[in-house]
Amino acid sequence: MIVRSVDRQIRGFYNSCRHRGAPVVRTPTGRGRAFRCQYHSWTYDTFGKLVGLPDERDFGNFSRCAYSLVPLQIAEFGGWVWIDQSGAASPLATVLDRGDASMAAMEQHGFSARKTFKVRSNWKAVIERLGAGDSAMEAVGGIHWCLPNSLFAVASTRSVLLAAWPLNERETEIELVLAAAPEDAGISLDSLHSDLLPLLDNIAGSGTEISGDNQQAEQLAALWSHHMGPVAQAADAI
Repeated sequence: MIVRSVDRQIRGFYNSCRHRGAPVVRTPTGRGRAFRCQYHSWTYDTFGKLVGLPDERDFGNFSRCAYSLVPLQIAEFGGWVWIDQSGAASPLATVLDRGDASMAAMEQHGFSARKTFKVRSNWKAVIERLGAGDSAMEAVGGIHWCLPNSLFAVASTRSVLLAAWPLNERETEIELVLAAAPEDAGISLDSLHSDLLPLLDNIAGSGTEISGDNQQAEQLAALWSHHMGPVAQAADAI
């Protein structure tokens, strides 16, 4: 669970009550000053501290401080929230190459838009075929990552995440998230969505993996190139 606390800082926690492990939050988004587990009403504030529980005296020598939500290492950069679930990653500032022109430009990006749509395909098929498209993105330039369930690309004035999430065995939700520099703040995801939908439907239904030497790879590279705008500097994936 990701929270912006009253001090305006973003914090992340495992969504698991410290009492019996039940989810503390059960809705995708929302607002609130505290989070109450529905199981036994243990309540946490937005800093992750345990602030209330029924019949506390029955627990004997009990310290609330020892039962705060388990935190995640989290950072903000370029309009995105970066999360380390392992607890072993180096600080984000030491991982990102801010000397690269695309990374330097990304410091000016802020969240701009989010859009979701469905593809009639098993999510694994979408991921396998898009995941193999990392080589296709090399033609676009800029910085890009191929993550387990998504593609992430950075150019000089915008950065885009394309992620796939399973809905059921036959349907996949595609999520598009855009961060942009101030001059691109009004940009819409509608045209990117319109171009992506037939391509993803084609990929999902064709049974053909994207690779560097087929038409779908060329389409994907051309699509990214068109929608990402000018690239500050070509760079290898990090």
